[in-house]
Amino acid sequence: MSLGALLREAAAEAGHRQWLTTPRESRTFGQFWEEARAVASALLDRGLCPGQRVGLFAGNGVEFLLGWFGTVLAGGVAVPVNSGFRAAEARYVLAHAEAVAVFVDASTVEVMQEIRDQLPHVHTVVGIRTPDVPGLLTMDDLLRYDPLGVDDVYRPTPDDIASILYTSGTTGHPKGCLLGHEYYRIGANAVADQLQLTDADVMLCVLPLFHMNAQVSSVTTSLTTRARLILEDRFSASRFWSVVRQHSVTEFSYLGVIPAALYKLPPDPADRDNTLRVGFGAGIPADIHAAFEERFGIAMLEVFGMTETGMDLATRLVPDRKVGTRTVGTVVPGKHVRIVDDNGVEVPPGQVGHLQVHGPGLFRGYHNDPEATAQAFDSPWFRTGDLATRDADGWYYYVDRQKDIVRRAGENISSVEVEAVLTDHPAVASAAVVGVPDDVVGQEVKALLILQDGYSATPELFEDLLQHCAQRLAAFKVPRFLQVLSEFPRTGSQKIQKSELRKRYGNAQDSYERTWRPDRRERVAP
Repeated sequence: MSLGALLREAAAEAGHRQWLTTPRESRTFGQFWEEARAVASALLDRGLCPGQRVGLFAGNGVEFLLGWFGTVLAGGVAVPVNSGFRAAEARYVLAHAEAVAVFVDASTVEVMQEIRDQLPHVHTVVGIRTPDVPGLLTMDDLLRYDPLGVDDVYRPTPDDIASILYTSGTTGHPKGCLLGHEYYRIGANAVADQLQLTDADVMLCVLPLFHMNAQVSSVTTSLTTRARLILEDRFSASRFWSVVRQHSVTEFSYLGVIPAALYKLPPDPADRDNTLRVGFGAGIPADIHAAFEERFGIAMLEVFGMTETGMDLATRLVPDRKVGTRTVGTVVPGKHVRIVDDNGVEVPPGQVGHLQVHGPGLFRGYHNDPEATAQAFDSPWFRTGDLATRDADGWYYYVDRQKDIVRRAGENISSVEVEAVLTDHPAVASAAVVGVPDDVVGQEVKALLILQDGYSATPELFEDLLQHCAQRLAAFKVPRFLQVLSEFPRTGSQKIQKSELRKRYGNAQDSYERTWRPDRRERVAP
């Protein structure tokens, strides 16, 4: 079940075939296997011992993957670090993981130089396409080593950890999720099965490699199926379709911001002239789901998963996929899912409750944090912290993060629902809803907005947005406050950091306040 064995199997079966293509270079399965073993030899020569951690503080590219697989082939534990982290954030992760080696690139080397003296465990830093920095090895230095012998490749025990993935840190310091080798193999098999992938497919990854989605749904799934993998540095709406057509891509993974951005591109007669058959991800706006599929001729399959649990719920390629209903599908084979009330009692279909998961491939706990690990489980069930419901047919529907629910005058308001209505307005590029403390109703609804180009934050626009909401939402859900921002704080996986928004903007200051009640449509005192 190890990652090393997966790579070895792919190279043995399809070594001559092209596997990986980036904007700069390509590798066959066999070439990558040879190079990863050379990196493993170099790390062992530098003193890496089984179980020691290696930081991957770099952007997408062949080199990130060589650092990852070289680490596990040598018996180490990979620690991906968000390449957008600044000094304090990167220092926390690398120090908490006690990393002994770190891979950096041109975008992160300055941060690493700033914090290196504060990381006593780090004895090796490897530069990827970095300027000439004293004290750094280069990837070329590592690739000059003779590849590690096949019989010398580390064979992990079932208890060995493959990686520590730090959560996005939406609340407080990120926690390090301990992931075993089977986490990746089980997840990749599930994705391949859900999407009916074969070695004839061409997969596109535009998500960051330091995130679970790209690692499981793209990298290990492509190795499992022997499919080609096109790895972009990042998502670009203007470049997306040219990449798809150039490489005859058949599948891609997404987060909600990606289909939303693609849908807002000007319509083109060639929109359906593409090779894609399926997209796989989370967060496509429900109001554009069906229209997106029709416009581009692609099945967009929603999924629910977490770093801690892998993939738990997913939509299969079946005729009745309940498109546009905000469903995240049915239970993935092998997993167990339940929805419970505040007392841990399962609720009937149609009732909102707390989503809990258990089954093979879950994480092994949080690194050096037994208290957080214990709190995360209602043994054997993992508490996801999400609210959901299911219908009588076994389809599950995501409601919201428990902490993102706004509770106004006894009514629970899903931020997701209000955000979807706001982003349906042509002036709104992105929206985030938070609760504002109120002495009378407990919390009021505040919407933070990023506007499309060409729109300005005027009272007339705000009134139009509020009327737009009033026509589509129950009166108690209509925002009372609106505020325009230039950007949202986001995690490495491009999720909006609601905790940071609540901290900075969770009040009525600098907000536009509506002065009418949507249930009466008349001007009243605020």
